[in-house]
Amino acid sequence: MSLSSDNVFGDGSGASQLSTVTGEVTSGYTMTLNVGLDTTTQPFGGDVLPGGPPPSR
Repeated sequence: MSLSSDNVFGDGSGASQLSTVTGEVTSGYTMTLNVGLDTTTQPFGGDVLPGGPPPSR
């Protein structure tokens, strides 16, 4: 499987969702993912909906 044959990210949009992995088994691995944020968008949502208590676990 590759990104080019994937039916979800085949258009190239998956490239920004792949992390860089470094390290090894004995010392551990590190994954890095750069995430872009749009700081110009006005926040919305976050309202508390009416209802009962949260479900129990």
